[in-house]
Amino acid sequence: MLKKTSFLAALLLIMAVVSFTGAAMARDYLLPHSAYIEICEEDPGDQLCQNFCEDFPDTPVCSGQESEGQETGEYVVEARLDVQFNRMNIKVNGKEFVAPNILYEGTTYLPIRDLANLLELDVNYYGAAQTAYIGQLPAGEVPDEVIDEWEKQLSEESANGDAAAGTLVRGGGTIDVYLDRVQVKVHGERIVDSTFLYDGTTYVPMRAACDILELPVNYYGPTSTAYIGEVPAGEVPKAEVDKWKSGK
Repeated sequence: MLKKTSFLAALLLIMAVVSFTGAAMARDYLLPHSAYIEICEEDPGDQLCQNFCEDFPDTPVCSGQESEGQETGEYVVEARLDVQFNRMNIKVNGKEFVAPNILYEGTTYLPIRDLANLLELDVNYYGAAQTAYIGQLPAGEVPDEVIDEWEKQLSEESANGDAAAGTLVRGGGTIDVYLDRVQVKVHGERIVDSTFLYDGTTYVPMRAACDILELPVNYYGPTSTAYIGEVPAGEVPKAEVDKWKSGK
């Protein structure tokens, strides 16, 4: 294990040097995230691991959770899912919203940061409770010193830009995920539907979050478009829109 990890670390360092731009080394993550996770499991103090965990704090090895085993907690299991990548077009009050999305068994999942951006809310992760909070925090649930640190990080992200989720190529495939690694709360209300961790990113069911905020979500099959909020006039047949409004 040590030799293998050392080889991966050396390879990553070489690739980082090659990608040097003259100003700074970009964190392009040219190898699968599993390679970085393996380095973190062997040596959490490694600089490559620290950089990775700065960008992907939800990753179990970064948040202090166990990362091996078929079953690692009461609600946490590994699973293999047959999914579709980037099949869904999304519009929010008529405006196109572009984000990586995964379609599984009729449910659209978005990276948690993209979902928060869609809802125009902040998102923060509290490792001690294994909970991601979107929007308002329940009173007394998170220590003040943790909230202060989040506010500091938010100001830094505003200056530097958020870390983006990995790019998904449109199509279908089978992926290995961890189910319910973290619970997600929107304005303090827990999303009951399952979330999953894939390639270092937590994916959250879009409709479940919108339902908490009482945002209408409707799907129009001919264009594979999910409409959140207002539907642009003339874009969807009136009969279909009337059906949505009537709840049929």
